Amino acid sequence: MKTVAEQMKILGAMTRIGGTFDDFFAQSAFEIMQDAALLSQTGFQQNEPSNEATRAKPAIWADGSDFNARMTRFLADIDAAVLAEPTDLASFIPLFAVVSENCKSCHERYRAPKN
Repeated sequence: MKTVAEQMKILGAMTRIGGTFDDFFAQSAFEIMQDAALLSQTGFQQNEPSNEATRAKPAIWADGSDFNARMTRFLADIDAAVLAEPTDLASFIPLFAVVSENCKSCHERYRAPKN
């Protein structure tokens, strides 16, 4: 999920005033997110991790079906963004908004705050 977060930062910077949109970087970031999110979904379906390096809440495993459904929607949103191949800021912003909102909704429920 750290890879997804890194790509979200890159994409988010493109939406800010003064940010520069680059269709190649946007497409690349969406594709990297696509691969990383798919790996993450598989990883979270495993048993609860024993290390302390995660901010994932135990609720992910306690209510796995909800988390899995959210990850499936997140992946579908990323897939749609990849297929859309945004070429300018006007076509990119709505795609990014859907992906980031989905990401945020999962964090609110399944990610612990930073210490």
